[in-house]
Amino acid sequence: MKKTVLVLLLVAFSVLAFSEIVGYLTKDGKVLENYSLDDKRFEIEYLNRINSMQRSGQKFDKSKEPYYMLSTIRDILNYKILEYYAKENGYTPDASKIDQQTKDLMSQYLNNPKTKDQIINYFGSEENFEKYIRENLEASEYYYYVDSKIGTVTEDELNNYIKNNIDDIKLRYEKILTKHILVTDEATANKILNEIKSGEITFEDAAKKYSIDTQSAKNGGSIDWVAKNQVVPEYFDAAFKANVGDIVGPVKSNYGYHIIKVEGKKVYNDVNDIKADKDLVDKLRTELKNEKLSKWYSEYSKDFDYALKYEPLIYEDRIEKAKTLKEKIDIEKKLYDAIRSNPNAPELWQESYLNLVQELNQTLPEVIEVNRIISKYKDTKYLNMTEDEISNKIDELETDIANEKDEKTKSEKTALKKDLEELYYAKIMYPDLLKNNDFSSEYIQKYSEELKTREFNMLKDKYNKNKDMDTLIKLYQLNPDDPQISFEYNYTYYQYIKQYISSQPKDVIQPELEKMLQAFEKIVSTTDDEKIKTESQKIIDEIKTTLKNMMGDNK
Repeated sequence: MKKTVLVLLLVAFSVLAFSEIVGYLTKDGKVLENYSLDDKRFEIEYLNRINSMQRSGQKFDKSKEPYYMLSTIRDILNYKILEYYAKENGYTPDASKIDQQTKDLMSQYLNNPKTKDQIINYFGSEENFEKYIRENLEASEYYYYVDSKIGTVTEDELNNYIKNNIDDIKLRYEKILTKHILVTDEATANKILNEIKSGEITFEDAAKKYSIDTQSAKNGGSIDWVAKNQVVPEYFDAAFKANVGDIVGPVKSNYGYHIIKVEGKKVYNDVNDIKADKDLVDKLRTELKNEKLSKWYSEYSKDFDYALKYEPLIYEDRIEKAKTLKEKIDIEKKLYDAIRSNPNAPELWQESYLNLVQELNQTLPEVIEVNRIISKYKDTKYLNMTEDEISNKIDELETDIANEKDEKTKSEKTALKKDLEELYYAKIMYPDLLKNNDFSSEYIQKYSEELKTREFNMLKDKYNKNKDMDTLIKLYQLNPDDPQISFEYNYTYYQYIKQYISSQPKDVIQPELEKMLQAFEKIVSTTDDEKIKTESQKIIDEIKTTLKNMMGDNK
């Protein structure tokens, strides 16, 4: 627990008591009441997640907040599976150890009067803060217990892991340390190489002078340690075969011609070489430990799930658990009605809805294409093929196409290959449609139009409440003929254009003003809103005056 991070988060929310349950862990469909998450713990961990994202340079997308929140709840409850396993096996954390650690941390944070006031203001009391610290410490102890029982790696296990994965280990950990000079043609590379070998110039100075790889050139051509899968194979193979201190080349690659100076190599010829590298052995031990823990958790957690009690996320939860297109379409319709019929509907429902619509807008055109493939090949062997069989057929066609001389046959095989690639994608992404397709292309097209209308209505509700530009742009793209949206979009754009009228060339500004004029004239002719009509007419008169002045300046 980092003190600085905690202090930053304390001011973000108002005080809430540790009382409301957000969700429970379940096992075999039954709620485990002793394994729950309360609202305060959820808020703190959610803020920690946002803070972590921002520190790592990730952009926080407000529209994805329901997903971020649900992921936080799920992750915390999933972590409690470790606690369940530990208790099931009779483990209890050392109470005196937890007490002492809690006391030390309480002292660390509360000794500073300013920090103490922030903590009490946020947590409500020292007791609530102490509870939060204690829960974190206990969670760590449960993890350490599982790690000691499941994640322990014996020497025999490590030896077998190295032996069975030696090729992969060599690929990832055999490395070269080099300097290089990159040029565009072989003649130039040979000229530079001769200058270096004759002593006219050092390798490093030649890199600074000649190399077109400007990033490494400024450091004398230096490239950090790289493995074979991190650079082009021609480069790695040439350097790896050479001795340390050798200068090799020119070596041709897709980037040009390289002159390479080998500064160092990490070579593992056999298991003994690997075991002699203590740092590498430690990394491999950690890899194996994590692999064992992951495999165990994947199997042990199958019987567990979570039960959500947090109303703002109930639809996000249903969307995430939906397996088929039919389920998602049903949720879309129900969620739309739930929001539109309830003026007090949680705001997160709206974001969940719009995210679902975005997903459906990407999916529906693909479904139409799947329908085309199904219709075209319904009486052939291809629909009954497995993914592997289709993949093998695609590879076979690719070879046939490369060797085919007859253009008509080549074209037919190319078309079949493209269709099979789409069928392969459909089998992975939409297996339910291939087994039982309830959606004709006609239905999908009609539903898409209805969805577009509902999306517009939802975005309009959102815009009327928040007046944000991003939503306005989406609305205008969906329906530029809506008088209110058209007016607000074009009014905003006109205010932007106005500031450049005097500073930008007329041939740039004039066409934009003419487009604005047409837009506002259309608004006046279509709207029944007298206020919008009056404001639009004022802008029309203003634009006409500006255009007239421009024409006068041209005389």
